[in-house]
Amino acid sequence: MKQKTKSGVTQKDTWTVRGVPHEARTAALVASRKAGVTVGEWVTRAVQEHAKTAAAVPAQSNEDVLAAILSQLEKRDQAMHDLAAKVEAMQARGFLRLLFGG
Repeated sequence: MKQKTKSGVTQKDTWTVRGVPHEARTAALVASRKAGVTVGEWVTRAVQEHAKTAAAVPAQSNEDVLAAILSQLEKRDQAMHDLAAKVEAMQARGFLRLLFGG
């Protein structure tokens, strides 16, 4: 025979999540009270909403992520080369001024 909890739910129907930090439990309790629902209902809605949002965002493949990183690195490399060329040009002008007085 199944034992019933205070809420009338059988033990088989309950679900325990371990490892949830105290701050997260407190936040869920406060949010559920504000929404006027039980913590279980609030968590269910939050998980379902997060699942919908996560499913709507297409996952990037590792290749796409690496390509984006490589693109950024190439842009920064070019910027460094451009900056180095400007510094060299400024140094050359300064050196010529020293030689020829200017």
